[in-house]
Amino acid sequence: MVKLNKISGYSEETYRQTFGSKKPIILIGAGSRSVMEYDAESNRPTGKIIAQKIDVYYKGLGVQEVKLPKEFTSSSMKDMSEVELISPEACIVNRNVYVRAKGVQ
Repeated sequence: MVKLNKISGYSEETYRQTFGSKKPIILIGAGSRSVMEYDAESNRPTGKIIAQKIDVYYKGLGVQEVKLPKEFTSSSMKDMSEVELISPEACIVNRNVYVRAKGVQ
């Protein structure tokens, strides 16, 4: 995961500043991973799937998790192929970069 010093909200500008024009390479592995809704009161996941996560590799920067809509499936994608994120945004919190996108093509 890329680490920086800045703190920001999700934005396309932060994504461009962090990754430039580099195209990510999808790392399928066991496929996408489900992200569960979290209940702060009970300190437990609710069991409801709210998103999917995949890993991508940026040459010279390393591996980055990308959060995608819950309907996303990686079954039609070829492992280690160059992809394009649809409407990517990045957020920096405590030197950690978080990325989300509306899809992958």
